[in-house]
Amino acid sequence: MQNNDAKFHIFGCGIGGMLSAIGLANMGIKSEIIEIKSEQELQNPNDPRTTALSKSSKEYMQKNNVWQHLEPYLEDIKDIFVCQRMSRHMLHMEGKDTELGTMISNIDLRKVLFEITKANPLIKIHYNSSYKDIKTDDSGIKFTLVSKQGETEIESDLCIAADGRISEAKKQFFGNRITKNYNQKAIVFNIQHTKNHEGGAIEHFLFRGPFATLPLKGGYSSSIVWSENSEVADFLMTQDNQTLEKQMEKFIGGSLGDIKIITKPISYPLSAFVCDKYFDGRLVLIADSAHGMHPLAGQALNMGIKDISYLVDIIGKYKNLGLKPGYTMLMKYQKARTLDNIAMVKITDTINSVFNTQIKPINKITELGLLLVNSMPILKNKLVDYAKGAR
Repeated sequence: MQNNDAKFHIFGCGIGGMLSAIGLANMGIKSEIIEIKSEQELQNPNDPRTTALSKSSKEYMQKNNVWQHLEPYLEDIKDIFVCQRMSRHMLHMEGKDTELGTMISNIDLRKVLFEITKANPLIKIHYNSSYKDIKTDDSGIKFTLVSKQGETEIESDLCIAADGRISEAKKQFFGNRITKNYNQKAIVFNIQHTKNHEGGAIEHFLFRGPFATLPLKGGYSSSIVWSENSEVADFLMTQDNQTLEKQMEKFIGGSLGDIKIITKPISYPLSAFVCDKYFDGRLVLIADSAHGMHPLAGQALNMGIKDISYLVDIIGKYKNLGLKPGYTMLMKYQKARTLDNIAMVKITDTINSVFNTQIKPINKITELGLLLVNSMPILKNKLVDYAKGAR
């Protein structure tokens, strides 16, 4: 006889938390989300970043009836141009039969996901709420829900920590097996331009970090992710838009025509980590709570969605057998996702280290390497797969 009375709680109503709840709901599983923000804040998100969704992320969202709601806001990446330090030797990766990724602004992504989440009868959101006093073991998990109504002790069969790097649950029960501070900051903003980007993305590996333009919906706007060492980034954040635009014109080389910054630049420090374990008792980590990586490959959220996809799938399989989540299930999740996330963190770390080295002979080798790869279809296709998030 199947047991459908399992209680699931999700910490955080961000992208990962909402995708988890939607995935569970599509399997007929109820969940409750504990979120510190108000309903109004979730309806009007303040997140100027953008996301490049991979093929696997697209497939998960299609499976859970999300993708069709995102389509009005999506822009396919059809080409990626990669060069080092403004060299004329350039690697050109083409999507050909399929896109290399699909761009969406985080504001649009969050708004759509929130509307879907809020409307689902199997999902309950506790707004203006937090949690504390977690007690977990193999048989279950308890925590105190703190809201405007007071404090309530909650018993759960599984709690999913989806509240990011600053997760209190992560701090209490988990450490890191990998930690890397890049002494870099990413400056993020959007630009308008007079030439159509035609689905093209540009990645320049500059002296102190990568500079990327990513195509946005409509053809005449792009997202900028500009990584610099922390001191230079702090200086750039003090400059006016006209100064930043002049510098960008040198990087972009006229390919987008005249450019203008249209959103306020923000910066955030860059680091990488992978937690030492992904579950403790009935508390499990996903996405940014479990790992973080350099943004140069644009795969952080996609790796998080892979976590969610695997976890939701295995929960569904156990549900169909009449079983609640337990040690065996969570260990399978941990083994599968830890190795994959470690591999992606190491790949992005290696790329960043190689292209940002100050050793001139290595710079020349990597510059010529891009030219060589561009002339080798087999190797180039492997890099295309990597750009799509497949390995």
